[in-house]
Amino acid sequence: MRPIIVCLCGASRFALEFARANMLETLAGRIVLTLGVNLKVPGDLAALALLETGDPRKVEAVKDMLDELHLRKIDLADEILVLNVLISL
Repeated sequence: MRPIIVCLCGASRFALEFARANMLETLAGRIVLTLGVNLKVPGDLAALALLETGDPRKVEAVKDMLDELHLRKIDLADEILVLNVLISL
């Protein structure tokens, strides 16, 4: 029997929570589908910079492609884990 496939969803600005959930779900024996590129993380912005040509349409096209990939990950998943993060103001 294959392991359960879980897709992590939530606000990408909470990169540490994504990393923690990825680790915990993996240690629980699940296959984890998560963010491949996080445009909110400075290191991943470097990847986007390689694609930038000064044309905002190119950047939007990359964002749209990443959104579509995430939807397909959801399609593949057996379970969805929504990372609800509470912040105090």
